[in-house]
Amino acid sequence: MTGLLSRTVLLAALLILCLEMPAVAQSDDPDAVNRRILELQRAGKRKEAIELAERYVERVDERYDDDHPEYAAALRLLAGVLQEGGRVAKSERLLHRALRIDERSLGPDHPTIAVDLNELGVLLIDASRSAEAEPLLRRALEIDEQSLGPEHRNVAVDLFNLGASLRRQGNLAEAEPLLRRALAIEERVFGPSHPRVAAVLAELVLLLRATQRNAEAEQLDRRARAITGRPPAAAKPRATPVARKPAPAPAPVQPKQAPAAPEPEVPHIRP
Repeated sequence: MTGLLSRTVLLAALLILCLEMPAVAQSDDPDAVNRRILELQRAGKRKEAIELAERYVERVDERYDDDHPEYAAALRLLAGVLQEGGRVAKSERLLHRALRIDERSLGPDHPTIAVDLNELGVLLIDASRSAEAEPLLRRALEIDEQSLGPEHRNVAVDLFNLGASLRRQGNLAEAEPLLRRALAIEERVFGPSHPRVAAVLAELVLLLRATQRNAEAEQLDRRARAITGRPPAAAKPRATPVARKPAPAPAPVQPKQAPAAPEPEVPHIRP
């Protein structure tokens, strides 16, 4: 929390900025802020996206104390934007802070803790630190299975992320049933032609090719490409995105993936 004098100066500066900013930049509605951030990111305006997320965190800090779940949700939002901008170390620090806040305020087994753990896990996978991500993603899966049930769509995200982490570590035997289970849930929840289904199929394609099951891999690859509209594969397959899960807390989170060589950089999807 900022001191009284610096807070007064900050509020005055924000007032001046607000007179010149679009209404969405002044909004405390996390959905509106999040949509605007996504628009800025798609337009390549990363600096503006980060500034908007930072202003949102400041406004939440003014309204709540810094041990409130709303503040943790704002930190997750900023962390995702910073990660998109390549500022991974700061993003990781913010996610750890959000996790500590939520554990203190909500308890260790709340579904929001699984959101925090997934955000951290995906960041670590992005940074080619899949071994560090694995225990976080296992914990997230356990929380969601117990609190939401084994067929919930958030459980599919947990299964997908954990399966992706294990595949990148070479643990293909354990990764495969997790990914197939994720696929079954996604197909049931979203239908067979949803982009999230394509993401799981793409991850399975990489696993099948690694185990020399090329016929099934090609079949699933054609199906994934039919969903996404991508042309037939060239020499190398694209690595799959790491799925993100919606937060149950009022302020939603969203957030790219740079897996270890020889895989190319991985885009992300937002459920």
